[in-house]
Amino acid sequence: MFEVSWSDPALEELADVYVGVDPTARQVIAAAVGMLNARLADDPMAEGESRGRETDRVVFLGPVRVWAEVNVPARTVRVYRFKA
Repeated sequence: MFEVSWSDPALEELADVYVGVDPTARQVIAAAVGMLNARLADDPMAEGESRGRETDRVVFLGPVRVWAEVNVPARTVRVYRFKA
């Protein structure tokens, strides 16, 4: 398992989107974020596509996209950008 964390800017992007949508869209976003966190914790290198450096990933799920940096030796994933 990998430890998944979110940068403050990514959390702010998520919050901005979350408060600006209706309750149904909030449920969809919350479910997608939960699934993305679980998938990234399980096997981040199998998710999405590499971008730039081998350790950078962009992952799409429903209306959600996240950009993350994976540190395999440390078994960490840091989400640094969010879009919906």
